Parts: sequence; C-alpha cells; structure tokens
Amino acid sequence: MMVSIQIFVCMQLDCRMHGNVVTMAAFSGGGGDGSRRRDPIVLAFEDAKISVLEFDDSIHGLRTSSMHCFEGPEWLHLRKGRESFARGPLVKVDPQGRCGGVLVYGFQMIILQAAQGGSGLVGDDDGFGSEGYIEPVMVILHEQKLTWAGRVSWKHHTCMISALSISTTLKQRPLIWSALNLPHDSYKLLAVPSPIGGVLVISANFNPLS
Repeated sequence: MMVSIQIFVCMQLDCRMHGNVVTMAAFSGGGGDGSRRRDPIVLAFEDAKISVLEFDDSIHGLRTSSMHCFEGPEWLHLRKGRESFARGPLVKVDPQGRCGGVLVYGFQMIILQAAQGGSGLVGDDDGFGSEGYIEPVMVILHEQKLTWAGRVSWKHHTCMISALSISTTLKQRPLIWSALNLPHDSYKLLAVPSPIGGVLVISANFNPLS
C-alpha cells in the first residue's frame, strides 16, 4: 500500500510591533494574477490604529504598505463621547480581496479599499464567478425592536439581518435586501462560500415552526 505524504514548510519571522495586536486578517487572492505577490496582512491595534503588511522577498521579511490612525482630536466624533470600550477593533476582509472592514469604537465601521496598480493588495483580475455580487456585500445582524428577558414569551422575534452593498468607488452603501423576524437570541453570522453562497444565522434556540 502506497501512502501519500504532504510536507508543509512554514517560515518563522520575528517582528517587533509598536503595540499589542488586537486582531488580524489576511487579504486573499494576492497572487491570483500569476505573480509571486503574497497575501497582505491587516493588523489592528487599540484604540483605532490599522497597519497593512506585505512580505518582501528582497529583505526576506515584512514591510509596511500602509498605516491608518483614527485617533486624535479630528476623530473624537467617532467615540460618541465614550472613553473606554469593552473590546478592541475587529478586522474582516472581503473573500475576493477587494476591501476590508475594521469595526472600531464598538460601532464605527472603517472600510479599507484595496489599492490598485502594481503595488496593490490584489491583482487586476478579481476573479468574479457566476455566483455572488459585483460589489462586496456586508451583512449586519441587529435588533429592529428592542426587548428584554421579561417579554420573551410575547415578543421574541426581534432580530433582523441587513445586506449592504459596499461601493468603494462611489463611497456608497445602499441596502439591497433584508430578512426580518429572526429569534431574539441570534448572536452570530457565518458566510457560506460559493457555489451555495449566502449567510448562516446562528441562534441559541431556534424553532422554525414558532
């Protein structure tokens, strides 16, 4: 009997950061055009600092391609008067590498557009298939009608999801569809990859017949 063994070689890099990394994510599809370009990495630091890193073959290490800071006097309006937050920034990226979203200050979404041209984050070919949307779509789980534990027996389908089309060129976010009457204890969304597509809503107790 012949056994096929695959060996994966990982490179270890030691990089010193000027702060604690709260969350990170990788832009996929960086080498889709046949080049040797690596997938960029997005790092988020408290309270609202973002860095994009890429692997540079010439130095055999990481180099900073862009830095973003949404702190200071000119960004005080993003805090809405608050000084502390329960969690740090959260990074999510488009599966096709067209843009990334960073949730800062608990309720502010920063959209980072992938750079164009030779030094961009992704190739010129976005690789659109027969499924999905032309523009990146962000789906948000939120509560349309507020409730509390004492009224669950009367009012328990209070959540909904809203899908927004993110236009990085026009800087618009139109609502394209929504779904109402979801259970009040819905707490998470999972993206379903192609060819099925869509989004899966996770709830603690969901009875489709209720």
